[in-house]
Amino acid sequence: MSKILITYFSKTGNTKIIGETIFKTVDGEKVIKPVKELLDDELEGYRLIFIGFPVHSHSVPFPVEAVLKNIPPNKKIAFFSTHGSLTGSRLAREALEYATVMMPKAMTGYHSVHLFDANHGQLGVVYAGETLEISPDNLSTTDKHIYALMRTSTDKGNEIANQAQDLVKIITNSNTPYVGPGYDEKQLQQAKRVLAGAASIVKAKTAYANELIPGTVILKEGADIDKYNYVVASLLGWALMPNQDAYYPQLVIKESECTTVNFPKPPVQYEKGGYWSFTAYGVDGYLHNNNSVISYYDAKANADGSYTVHVGNSEKCKASGNNIDMPKGGASISLRLYRPISIEAAKQFETDLQSNNTNK
Repeated sequence: MSKILITYFSKTGNTKIIGETIFKTVDGEKVIKPVKELLDDELEGYRLIFIGFPVHSHSVPFPVEAVLKNIPPNKKIAFFSTHGSLTGSRLAREALEYATVMMPKAMTGYHSVHLFDANHGQLGVVYAGETLEISPDNLSTTDKHIYALMRTSTDKGNEIANQAQDLVKIITNSNTPYVGPGYDEKQLQQAKRVLAGAASIVKAKTAYANELIPGTVILKEGADIDKYNYVVASLLGWALMPNQDAYYPQLVIKESECTTVNFPKPPVQYEKGGYWSFTAYGVDGYLHNNNSVISYYDAKANADGSYTVHVGNSEKCKASGNNIDMPKGGASISLRLYRPISIEAAKQFETDLQSNNTNK
């Protein structure tokens, strides 16, 4: 065990340069690689480990912190770090304004933090083991607050899910207080009426948010999300993720004692924690039953890999397996595909879902 490891976490390249200099200077059998390329239990094979990192918010960056926690006992460790910019320089000012989101390694099947601004402009999705930095320039609004929505599967139990959530770090250097826009009961009821009557307009892709509710601020032009998707996000489901991160096939079925919904194996990246869920909302867009959702983690597949979900309240339906309750008046089905293989594959899945379940 004579190897020497030089490993580093570098954002701008400065820490990498120092690591490379150390690598050229030390003698003996040696290896250099960034921390993101370290394998599980790899640290066991080295007698001396150099670890380098930039100082983030007066502390060690999360990816390096994770490595430090996994160092075996009785190892010789040497640290090197970088930190800097002149007081008052642009870099110094930006360092005070950036927000950093750091996710722990995967502890559950699915774990993400979805980030967006007050206009629902997409800022990014961070998954287990990843880090994302956001600057004020990324936001489409004058309000520079960031909205963060964490989604965590409970496939390993609630306790593990809670632990994974507690390990997420969101570092900001701003203390600007958040003041919500506020609304009263009259405005809430108006929004509900708009929502109830907007489905056909949104489907026709002709409505914009300010036409439905005067005064609504429209998202700035951008390739990340178009105006139609913004309307869907605003009216039919707050905090929808970008299509490459989550796709939302929809299906409406009539009320019955038991309706079977058939669909092929959803095209998600299972090896990266992708999964799907099947939720039965009322036709008004709200949940009405406790037993309203089934997912990849608890649904049983058919022999060919496809799935059949039974939506209904009869005893026979409940005994059929893969059962969820039928809302009064019929169900608006939302089948969420988290981490789809591709947008094209998700669209084909949506086509198959609807063609397999016409007139139901």
